[in-house]
Amino acid sequence: MWDPSLVSKRFGGATLDPPWTLRLAGESESRSRTNPTLLPDDYLDTWKPIITIRHPALIVASAARAIKKGFPCKTVKSRHQAEMCDLYASKELYDWFLSRPSKTRADPLKSEEDIFPIVLDADDVINNKYTVHDLAVALDLDPSAILYEWDAASPEYLEKQGQVLGAFFGTVEKSCGIITSKSSQGITLADEFKKWEKEFGVEDANVLLEYAENSMEDYEYLRARRFVGRKRTPGIMPNNVVRPPSADTTERMVAPSIAPAA
Repeated sequence: MWDPSLVSKRFGGATLDPPWTLRLAGESESRSRTNPTLLPDDYLDTWKPIITIRHPALIVASAARAIKKGFPCKTVKSRHQAEMCDLYASKELYDWFLSRPSKTRADPLKSEEDIFPIVLDADDVINNKYTVHDLAVALDLDPSAILYEWDAASPEYLEKQGQVLGAFFGTVEKSCGIITSKSSQGITLADEFKKWEKEFGVEDANVLLEYAENSMEDYEYLRARRFVGRKRTPGIMPNNVVRPPSADTTERMVAPSIAPAA
């Protein structure tokens, strides 16, 4: 859904003149667009955006595994993989939403009020049991409806997915809850690079390092503005808040898809 000119320009390609804009059903002419997607501005203004992010080191490695599994002849050095791992367009979209007039928007660095756009980091979903709970409250949704555990997809369903879909969604489909090993807590690009050399070889490891480094600035920018669950005194729950799983139970939560989970 990204503007192809924005993505192409990011990677040194050509731009479209005039830029494309999707026409909504029943429209004969395109409406004004200044945002980094193909959607008209006034239509996108009706959205309540949640932008999901993940540490670039995990994004690039996960995408590489999925591509190599789904397309065995593919190399990780491709325009498609570079675009898939990049957070530039997400950052541009975030800034665009902040530039729009809104009576409900606040500075996420200074306020705990409910705001849009919301940035959700995968690490917070994994490591903070209150994140999804508090997000539901912020969205005026019922937090008691959150699933902390679920059934894995059946073998029959997984078989019907085929090789490509299985490569990208197999880990999620086979899961029964949040996979805590997917957290980026404590990782560094230098340490991950050493692992990539063993897993993918030196040439591909250098490509992945380049992709990750290119996204770090945008990731840190968005992460600094992310939504997090409020800090609370252990054992004390705020009034009118549905209690999440206690510390002695398996803490698993449903989260938006952020990247292939391989």
